[in-house]
Amino acid sequence: MAEDYEFMRRVFEKGEIDCLHDVLLVYEKNADGISSKNRRTQLRSRLRAQLRYFQLAKPAAYAGIVRSLVTLLVPARIWTRLSRLYWDRQRKHMAIKTLSTR
Repeated sequence: MAEDYEFMRRVFEKGEIDCLHDVLLVYEKNADGISSKNRRTQLRSRLRAQLRYFQLAKPAAYAGIVRSLVTLLVPARIWTRLSRLYWDRQRKHMAIKTLSTR
């Protein structure tokens, strides 16, 4: 259920990966979607992949596992609201940053 996550972990083993600041894809989560219906299974699969590739010396490894556990424990409806607040804040921050560089 976490094929994309597993794939990116294998790519990371061969080199570096990073997040882009540019939005390349906008998608809408839907209660009837596969990700919503299989949320717990996907999160457990992601957690297994994180544990498989766990690196003791990397603080990000601990942060990733904590995030997966919290996501697993927090009800989906609440997690969705928190996520939306976070991304709305990120978008505003990027818009302000873009305007200030012009």
